[in-house]
Amino acid sequence: MKNGCREKIILSTFSTKLSVSTLYKLYLSIFTILPLLPALFSCTVETAEAETRISLAMEESAGTLDVFTFNDDMMMVLDSYQHWEHIADHDIDIRTQNGKKAVFICANGQRSRQDWAGVNSFSSLDGIQVDLRNERMEAPCMTGSVKVETGSARPYQVEMRRIASEIRVASLRCDFKGKSYEGERLTDVRVFLTNVNAICGITADGAVLPVEIIDSGADPETTALFEEPELIVREIDGSIGPEGIPTDISLWCYPNGSRSDSPGTPFTRLVIEGCLEGETYWWPIEVNRGKDAEEPGIYRNSQYIFDICLTRKGSSDPDTVIETDAAEIKMSIRSWEEKEEYMVSY
Repeated sequence: MKNGCREKIILSTFSTKLSVSTLYKLYLSIFTILPLLPALFSCTVETAEAETRISLAMEESAGTLDVFTFNDDMMMVLDSYQHWEHIADHDIDIRTQNGKKAVFICANGQRSRQDWAGVNSFSSLDGIQVDLRNERMEAPCMTGSVKVETGSARPYQVEMRRIASEIRVASLRCDFKGKSYEGERLTDVRVFLTNVNAICGITADGAVLPVEIIDSGADPETTALFEEPELIVREIDGSIGPEGIPTDISLWCYPNGSRSDSPGTPFTRLVIEGCLEGETYWWPIEVNRGKDAEEPGIYRNSQYIFDICLTRKGSSDPDTVIETDAAEIKMSIRSWEEKEEYMVSY
């Protein structure tokens, strides 16, 4: 009986020593492997990355470019972000984790790299806005997006679309035939915009409601806030008569899809100002608001091209829309594609 107890004690002691020895060896193994984990983790991340070539459909030039890549799933969280101050061509390589991604690109976004810090998902882009007063004609703010399968051998093309739209006066003339002032010429001519939407989100599209209204492009205090005041007001040298002139004036505004001409959502107007028989008159024209307008209002990346013939004296103030017999107006609308006319930079 005593021998049996002694055998149990010996076996118990041996088992305890064996357990301590095993734990000690396990501890040494963990302690040895632990310093290698960062290297192993780094290796895993590196092999999971991929490069994807993207070609930008826009003119060759220079500027800022911000590229956001999001996971193409329900959450659409940020996968990677890249920033360029200048790039040599329109082909860029984005580096992301493998998988299906949604890429959003903003050119000339009016903010520094640090200002994009709050973007952590695709939906957070909705809070980013740009200001018309900071726009530059040779470097307009543009955005584009595309869904990609990373690591693909083929490049993906992204069409970059301007946030702004253009109100262009292609030609202007006067024909006062049959009036007492027939043969008179219009002098001191200015062309400007009123009720201009000055703020717009970078993801906005369709019928965008105005955020901040600029009352008049002819106001010196307003134009002083612009990087380029020529965006909303232009002067025409000389006088205008029956022969007319090809003005090719380009004015810019942000989208305005308001459905009612109210104090908070006024319609954007193109205004011709000039002096006739010693008096100043205005010819305010609502942009794309006629009864024949298929989609009333102003939409992003669109051109509204006017050929205007003034047929009688205009209004006594720039806020009163002219009557239909005060001018003959031809307007056309098209997508803003001007590669052959002037350089666009990003």
